[in-house]
Amino acid sequence: MDKAPRSLVDHELITRRLCLIKDTGHAGVLWGGNMMAWVDEAGAIYAGRQVENRFMVTKAFTEIDFHSRVVPGDMVSFYGRISRVGHTSLSIDLRVTATHPADYDEREVLRVTGVFVAIRDDGQKEPLRMRSV
Repeated sequence: MDKAPRSLVDHELITRRLCLIKDTGHAGVLWGGNMMAWVDEAGAIYAGRQVENRFMVTKAFTEIDFHSRVVPGDMVSFYGRISRVGHTSLSIDLRVTATHPADYDEREVLRVTGVFVAIRDDGQKEPLRMRSV
């Protein structure tokens, strides 16, 4: 079950969340703001795993366009891959899927690209130090 769907074979599973009633709004679906926070967190986790820098902070995200709703009981999976390496930043393609834990077919919820920047303790940018594989 931890295998990525065929369309995500070039992306690595970052983390999963379970959508709870407390995560939803009056329409009974996941709040968009909660999804944005979860995507930001997943992107930060992935960026942090790729570099030796101590701090990676969010710079920007492309437009978030929902393709499918998320309801309580859905397991939400976050997948990532590096799409660009700059001098001080990483661009990460993030894919989000959802499924009920009893099901095996994941449906795409959204795709987004996040940019994360390496900074020093004083908040100034610093060159990336990529981890060796």
